[in-house]
Amino acid sequence: MRNGLTTFLIASNTIDALLTHMGLQSGAITEANPFMDVIYETSPYLFLFLKLCLPLLLLLLVTKLPVKSRPVLVCLAAACVVYVLVLSLHGFWMYERISL
Repeated sequence: MRNGLTTFLIASNTIDALLTHMGLQSGAITEANPFMDVIYETSPYLFLFLKLCLPLLLLLLVTKLPVKSRPVLVCLAAACVVYVLVLSLHGFWMYERISL
């Protein structure tokens, strides 16, 4: 189960990074995270690099923790729910942008 959640997080984060970049470039959205907004304004490439490296760091950490650690599974599941919501927001702005 943990591997599936981790794989989903890595895939979701990659899709989020690319869609966020596209949305920011087109002016369709603004970055809601103030920390990432500063990084994006500094360098979109640094933004993408960090967005793609953070889940890999998570993967490294998760592989070092006990296999059946309940707190780890709860945190991974919660992060997956957050990414489903984030990707839903991306779908909404994309739909809005296309239907104009």
